[in-house]
Amino acid sequence: MARQHTLAALDGARIRYRAVFSSASLMGLVATVDAGLSVVALTRCSVPSRLAILGDAQGLPAIEPLEIVVARSAKSDRPTCDYLAAQMVQDLSVRAQPRGSVAAAS
Repeated sequence: MARQHTLAALDGARIRYRAVFSSASLMGLVATVDAGLSVVALTRCSVPSRLAILGDAQGLPAIEPLEIVVARSAKSDRPTCDYLAAQMVQDLSVRAQPRGSVAAAS
C-alpha cells in the first residue's frame, strides 16, 4: 500500500521516477537504501531510525497517509479481545511520537 500511495503522489505531482528494486522483504528494501542505490516508500512506523525521512524540503509531494486499525472477529463478544485491543491502542499511542522531516544526507 505504501508503494501505491507513493506512486499516486509522484504521478499527481508529475515527478518522474524509475523502479529499480522491488521486494516483499523490509530488510531487502532497506539494504538497497543503506547501499545508496535507491530511496524507498515505507509506512512511517517501518522506517529505521538511521534513515532520513524525505518530504517537502526535498521537493516531494505529500503522500496520502495509511490508516492502521486493530480488528477482531465480528462474531466475538469476548471481553478479553476488547481489553487486548484497548491495551494495544494505549501502548501504540504512548510509543507513537511524530517524526519530523530530516534533511537528506549528502
